[in-house]
Amino acid sequence: MKQIKFLVIAFLGFITLLVAMLIWSAEAREFSASFFFIALGALVLLPSAAAVLAGKIPWFSPHAFVVAAFGMMYVLAPALVILDAPESEYYGRALAPSEMLKVVQVCTLGVFCYVLGYRIGPKNFRAPRRLEAYFSDTPAVDQIYVPGAFLIWGIGVGAWAYIYGVQGGISAALSRMGERSMLLADAGGLVFHLAKFLYVGMLLLIARMGMNLVTIPMLGFSTLILLAFGSRSYIGLLVLGALIVWRFRYLQKVPLIVWAGGAVGGFFLMAFYVLLRATRGNLGEAAYYFQNSMERTSSWLTPIVAPFTFINEMGEVINNMGGRIPYQYGETFLTLLYFIPGWIWSGKYDLDPANAVYMNALYPGRIENVTITPSIMAEFFMNFGWFGIVFCSLLLGIGMKWFTNAMIGHPNRKYQCAWIVFSALAAVNVMRVLKNGSTDAVWLLYFLVPLAALYLPNIGLFFSPPPRGTLVTDEDPYEAAAREAGEEWDADEGYEEHEGDAYDWYTEPDGAVASSRG
Repeated sequence: MKQIKFLVIAFLGFITLLVAMLIWSAEAREFSASFFFIALGALVLLPSAAAVLAGKIPWFSPHAFVVAAFGMMYVLAPALVILDAPESEYYGRALAPSEMLKVVQVCTLGVFCYVLGYRIGPKNFRAPRRLEAYFSDTPAVDQIYVPGAFLIWGIGVGAWAYIYGVQGGISAALSRMGERSMLLADAGGLVFHLAKFLYVGMLLLIARMGMNLVTIPMLGFSTLILLAFGSRSYIGLLVLGALIVWRFRYLQKVPLIVWAGGAVGGFFLMAFYVLLRATRGNLGEAAYYFQNSMERTSSWLTPIVAPFTFINEMGEVINNMGGRIPYQYGETFLTLLYFIPGWIWSGKYDLDPANAVYMNALYPGRIENVTITPSIMAEFFMNFGWFGIVFCSLLLGIGMKWFTNAMIGHPNRKYQCAWIVFSALAAVNVMRVLKNGSTDAVWLLYFLVPLAALYLPNIGLFFSPPPRGTLVTDEDPYEAAAREAGEEWDADEGYEEHEGDAYDWYTEPDGAVASSRG
């Protein structure tokens, strides 16, 4: 059934893509070559997108979020930029056809190499046994789990209260929506890192308690805290992360009304937030501009990838490498070492992320006031040129396959709260990494700190893991899938049928009961 659905979606997607590209090419003939590569990139992504929509690949997997991000960033965004022709601040004009062609070639090559890397990546990888044992919900952990999760959440809320308090309150913080990096700098790095505890604590509580009269108001309050900060990605990380955990632990499917409400609300939130930041938190002025902006057809699509002009910024990077912008040869990836405290290694402050390299070279007068992010593909190109696009994208695909299978590749994984919470945060955060650059991947290390602290009662299991057969993930995955479905499973047929797709045996069969053991 899923295979038929997959083929139907893929066919309809191909026809829709073909019609859209023909129409768009007719409106901008000088960009016909660019539209060809955009269409090629869409075709590369189409099988993966169809597999997600058909249920062959779980929508809550990190890979599904990469596919969605690449579709928006490297297919839809360049098409919109060509049609809308926004002006590049550096060039003082829209990108020329030759400049845009180089951008979409980079995008398409990167997408192809990522998909290839994911395809050839490890299929049935399991996490190290020490980690499996440490992050298991043992009776010792169960005793402190709920109060510990409340404490973690409370630390995060307190950190945000301090961040806003330094500014003089919520109103003052709203007026500085466009200066978020300065707002965090005023509060201090340690406070900002503690503020990330809010995400972990909230998702841990949902993992154990579900959506109830306690967690729903807490989730709403947490969302309001982040709304005042002015970052859509911060809100998306919390709300989508909560939805993933809820689905993984307690539901077979997320109700359609939740998807519909989330899609409509998310669309208008993305559109309105751009204007709210531009008006420095003035709700009335933002509402006025929002109403006017909706009169333009392109404005209905723009918020989905807003600000989609990062394609212009990609063009500025790609067309200035080796000239105004020196090649970095991997140095921007070292910003992952930001996790090391400054009192241990002060040299980390000498490392510049990709956006800082870009702005220092092309916008030196603005770097103190605004952050511009040209996306992960621009960072790959900034470090190693065309080789970087091929090698780094391929490595990203292989790494994503390895990570996804280790995190959610076993049907019994839903019985281990820590793994679900971390996977949910990683899946959503990967979209921030793709948009902002590799530096944002360090957030995952900060998320690990409160998680590891909550599971300290299992420290003995880390140094002396239990024997095989005692952990829930020791069960054969095929037998676990059959047990969940309450059906007999033909092991020979199962392995032969699914060995080419590491997800098919994971995806819960029809009739599976997503109940909790802990």
